[in-house]
Amino acid sequence: MYKTTTKPTPNRDGRETEHLSSPNKSVEDRYRGLIALFLLIAVATFLAACGAYGLFTGDFASVRNTWMIAGPFVGMISTHYFSAKQVNA
Repeated sequence: MYKTTTKPTPNRDGRETEHLSSPNKSVEDRYRGLIALFLLIAVATFLAACGAYGLFTGDFASVRNTWMIAGPFVGMISTHYFSAKQVNA
């Protein structure tokens, strides 16, 4: 399932280690991205529907409640995909 890379890399203490790599990493990343995109589209759809409902009724509590539940998930997804990449030193 997992195989080692061909080039061992040195550790901090000078010893060399081999890294494991998944043969299906690009497929896994693509599906994770599709799931995240689906969740963001679903949240936007629900917020738009709640906003339209609020325009007709004059009560925007449904928008507030939807955002209260969906907001943390949108935050987690966006910080994962749009945060600065850290380089191991």
